[in-house]
Amino acid sequence: MSTTITALSTAPQAAGIHVIRMSGDESVEILKRVFKPAKDVDTFEHARMYFGRVIDNGVALDEVYAVSFYKPASYTGENVVEIQCHGSQLLSKRILELLIKNGAVPAQPGEFTKRAFLNGKIDLVQAEAVMDLLNASGNAASKNAFEQLSGELSAKINELKEIFVFVMANIDADIDFPEADIEVVDRNMLINELLRAQKKVKAMLSTVSEGRIIKDGIKVAICGLPNAGKSSLLNYMTGSDRAIVTEIPGTTRDIIEEALTVNGVLVRLFDTAGLRDTVDKVESIGIERTKNIIENSDIALVLLDGTSRDLNEENMALLNMTTDKKRIVAVNKSDLDVSADFLSALEKIEPDYMVISAQTGDGIDELKERIYNEALGNTTGETNCITNARQIYCLRQCSRALDDALEDMKNSEPLDIAGINIREAYQDILELVGETISDEITDKIFMSFCLGK
Repeated sequence: MSTTITALSTAPQAAGIHVIRMSGDESVEILKRVFKPAKDVDTFEHARMYFGRVIDNGVALDEVYAVSFYKPASYTGENVVEIQCHGSQLLSKRILELLIKNGAVPAQPGEFTKRAFLNGKIDLVQAEAVMDLLNASGNAASKNAFEQLSGELSAKINELKEIFVFVMANIDADIDFPEADIEVVDRNMLINELLRAQKKVKAMLSTVSEGRIIKDGIKVAICGLPNAGKSSLLNYMTGSDRAIVTEIPGTTRDIIEEALTVNGVLVRLFDTAGLRDTVDKVESIGIERTKNIIENSDIALVLLDGTSRDLNEENMALLNMTTDKKRIVAVNKSDLDVSADFLSALEKIEPDYMVISAQTGDGIDELKERIYNEALGNTTGETNCITNARQIYCLRQCSRALDDALEDMKNSEPLDIAGINIREAYQDILELVGETISDEITDKIFMSFCLGK
């Protein structure tokens, strides 16, 4: 924290501009040593951009814009300088080397955000949201990450902290009067406060499933018999020719993954090997992988050949295999002669089937909406979905400690006994926002960030 760090904050590739960032007490002084403004200025004003040249031993390297942010009104809470140069890898490298020669040191991955956290500009939930925002796979993931970065989730967590502080203060007040024959605080009032806290924790945990989907995407396994049109469907939905399509059964041997976005959410489609009995060793391996993909998918998209004369044993086996899964049954090839007998038999098993054509696109828009609704249609309505494994762990530990505390309170255990679990729950919340967390874990979190952020 005593050094002034620097790094390239934009991608290290040719671009319109590159942004080089410095943070630390010496950042503005280092800027003065290497930057000559087009017009003479006595001091660089806060948040004002200046045009000029970067000079090395009297030689101009580039025409740039430079801006200074003075502590504490900066991203890191320290003096921060940003230099916008032409987007040449060679130029940005030479400017970085010049800054280092004048006193800066290379930043570690995530060190700017780490300093923002250590200087109290953001908490750990907001810091983790920075990385989620950078890696967002769709508009929904981006929106969720931005809400967390803006402090909306942190505000909910602070409400929890206030409840715990209030309850612990009342318990401590009771403990301070051991000579009293009765409790000096209202136990029922404390129970109601703990129930209120537990409700808030469970509301956050209820978003975990939705949060995983928003962050990682909806995993959809397209499964069916050979030549049901799985590869054609993947190609049509993604607007690509990613999967090979032929009239020969068993063309797809391995899993093919492609993605699209539906209502701002990433949908990951997996074209799988056709399910059938086979002696072909390679195809058999593909079929085993298909079964694993189906098992681990969010939705099994069961594709049936609508030109089949009847719902044969292989189709029945496929439907039985996916009975316990969240699934969508789609009858393909509506552009051909779909069998009425086939549809009649299917309706008895899966009345909510769809009829589509992977060839003409008939029903595909409705299928996309169905995928979205199946995955996210029954959401909690809570915002700020929890998407981080560390945060989930802290909240679950907090919930368990609250359950134990409530059981103690309801069983008329002494308040100091219940207070042990309440303090554990409180510590879990402090760990969640990074107020009590080891340096080792902190370092591990920020080392996963990109360089320059």
